Amino acid sequence: MAQRGRSAVTLAQLLQSGLIDAGQELRLRGTAEAQAVVTQTGGVEYAGTVYSSPSTAARAARGGTSTNGWLAWQVEIDGLWVDLSDLRQRWFAQGER
Repeated sequence: MAQRGRSAVTLAQLLQSGLIDAGQELRLRGTAEAQAVVTQTGGVEYAGTVYSSPSTAARAARGGTSTNGWLAWQVEIDGLWVDLSDLRQRWFAQGER
């Protein structure tokens, strides 16, 4: 998903930059448990299926409802659950392209 005036960022790019790790658990915002994992190729594995983007995985997790996966999925960083969109902002702040 591209932001206004910026290019799209993928989970694979976040992996390459070290902002997220393969095997790292994800949870849907508002839930208590991790429900998905980041794959080595930058996909999201949810309920036994690997999705190519956070949004397609979030749509599956929410029963087909169109969902912005960058806001729906959270990852635990230093003991705090943060949105994937926060990691995307960190990626941009590092000057990555």
